Amino acid sequence: MKDREKATEFLNRSLLTRISGLVALENGASIQAQSEDGLLLYDAQGDIHLVCADTDAAALDMVDKLPKTDLFINERTGIDQVLKDRFNFTRVALCFNAVYLSEDPLEVPGDMVLRPLDVSFLPVVKKYYTVMGHEDIKEHLEHGNLFGGYAGDSMVGFVGIHWEGSIGMLHVFEEHRRRRHGYAMEALMVNRLLSQGRRVYAQIYTDNEASIRLHHRLGMMLSPTPISWLSRP
Repeated sequence: MKDREKATEFLNRSLLTRISGLVALENGASIQAQSEDGLLLYDAQGDIHLVCADTDAAALDMVDKLPKTDLFINERTGIDQVLKDRFNFTRVALCFNAVYLSEDPLEVPGDMVLRPLDVSFLPVVKKYYTVMGHEDIKEHLEHGNLFGGYAGDSMVGFVGIHWEGSIGMLHVFEEHRRRRHGYAMEALMVNRLLSQGRRVYAQIYTDNEASIRLHHRLGMMLSPTPISWLSRP
């Protein structure tokens, strides 16, 4: 069996947990290391390394083959401290994957539409989305990865697609909350990806209960265990 076929089979065994690896592989990520119980990928577009493994030992075996990395997605959160020490990571974010497994588009409440945002919206996005730095937000805008949600003539918030292919960056402006605008924007993003034949998923901080409830309402299934993002400022 070819390496990529074997990797696809391995990732599909735990689809909810390994969705980011599967999407990366389908989008052309390179296989850096591979065994019967582990896989190390590199997604050049986002400059991200990803490890998926059945055990901590298998994950560490994959990581031993990696000389350096700046951004890492790790399925085996029990080795986060090892990764922090080895690669001098200072930030660890635990997230659940939320995966939309249906092929059916969602009904969108109200009259919400999405419009691509250009770089002129950088100050607005930067003000409200503080997880991402100036240059990264700018690049997302330049690549058409961010969309404004419009109810009538009013922009009520924004949503986008991260480099690794997940829906995210959702923000509803304070004065427009409690009107299902967040649901509508995400539903439109789900439908947009479905129409493009792409897999649909999001990643949610494990302590973000409001977002977890939202994704349940959207019909998404959560991974049974979290994954971690490791990075430096």
